[in-house]
Order: sequence, then C-alpha cells, then structure tokens
Amino acid sequence: MRFNSLAILTMVILSSLNLQGQTKRNSVSGDFSYAGFSEQISATIDHRRNYYVTGLSYNLSSALAFSVRGTLVRSNTADQPEQKEAGYQVSTLVEYDFLKKLDSRFYAGFGLAIGNYCTCGTLLPRVTENLLTYSKVEIGVSYPLLPPISVHAGFEANFILTAVPDRINFNFPKIGLRINDILQLGRSKRN
Repeated sequence: MRFNSLAILTMVILSSLNLQGQTKRNSVSGDFSYAGFSEQISATIDHRRNYYVTGLSYNLSSALAFSVRGTLVRSNTADQPEQKEAGYQVSTLVEYDFLKKLDSRFYAGFGLAIGNYCTCGTLLPRVTENLLTYSKVEIGVSYPLLPPISVHAGFEANFILTAVPDRINFNFPKIGLRINDILQLGRSKRN
C-alpha cells in the first residue's frame, strides 16, 4: 500500500511537469524487471524467491536521472509452496548514463531504500516486522527494440545499513522492459 501511494504521488508530480519541446533525455521513463532464484539452505530446505522491480525515472539531463523504484520479493520454501511471504523495498536512486548521446543506455546508479526484506542468517521467509534501511548500487543497460520500448538488463547490490544480527547483503541480476518518454506517448498522435 505504501508503494502504491508513493507511485501515484510520483506520477502526479511528474505528469504535471511541462516536458513539451525538451530533449528526449529530459523525459520520464518507466520500467519493469524480474529475477527468480532458488537456493539450497540445507539438505531439506530449498528457498525460492522472486524479485519484481518497477520504477519511474525522470531524466534531469542527458546524463543524469532520478529514479523511484519499488521492489516486491516473494519468498517461500519448496516444501511449503503455498506459504508465500512478500517483502518490499522502496528506493530512490541517482543514475549516470555513460552513453548519453545514444538511444541505448549504460548506466550506474546509487541510492537509498527502506523496506522489510531481510537476508538475516537463516530467517525464512526473509521478511522482518521491522523497517530496514539499505544503500544500493546498480548497473544496467537498455537497448531499444521498437520506439518507445527497450529491453533492459541490470545488476543490483543492496547493503543492509540497519544493525540486525547476521545480516547478509543481497544482490541479484534482473531483466525487463523499459518504456521511454511515457508522458509523450499520447501527445505524438494528437499533434
């Protein structure tokens, strides 16, 4: 619920901006990525987790972007597939695009996040009642398929800053789609 409110507020603020006549890089983009894993915790426990990442980015310039992201993590074990827990993380990042003059993107991002997903020792499912803080580093690439859609791949490293026992940083690769210039989609057909 917190993520939905944050996403709606962000969309309202960004949609109120007048982006007409600005460069392609000075726009709003949306993305969705996925990653799924299974890890053998012990001889009898197979832990499964799925990461769903969605976000909005506002390009401040041709090289810098500000992003708001939400990550939902579904966590369960193979012997109890019906007992799924969902952890979450809401983050903000500043991204730098190294290919600022091209349609493709190769970027690095740095940011902070809050959430309840905790890779803490043998805690299963990996969800805690307490709110945690994280720092994160991300790298990724986007390659245009058809305007305005790009295929996106990245790697995310999350570092738990909150002092909790047996904390372990969590990292994951992801793949997904990116929609560029989402506020311009309807305008091009009307003009």
